[in-house]
Amino acid sequence: MSKIIIAKKVRPTQRQYEVLILRVMGMKYPEIEKSLSISQSTVKKHLTQLMVKLNCFSQSELVDFAKSKGWIESSLKSSGEIEYRVRPYEQVGALQIFKNLN
Repeated sequence: MSKIIIAKKVRPTQRQYEVLILRVMGMKYPEIEKSLSISQSTVKKHLTQLMVKLNCFSQSELVDFAKSKGWIESSLKSSGEIEYRVRPYEQVGALQIFKNLN
């Protein structure tokens, strides 16, 4: 039996991107909810939709994906604080995602 693999171009919505970046920065659902003035269920919905869109199976995989694409980078300052550099949403292009249908 042959494998069926499809490729599709996807791009997170601006809100999905905002939620993801805050999650990568270590924020918990209640903190994201407060920061973006949305409910916790909406935070979960955005992350779940993004996981499906990007073919990720866990939030940790989603975080790794964001870092691997250069959407967010972190470094440790001499003070011990973590410094984050976030790519502006406008610079996040569509990505080619491959999905195995078997």
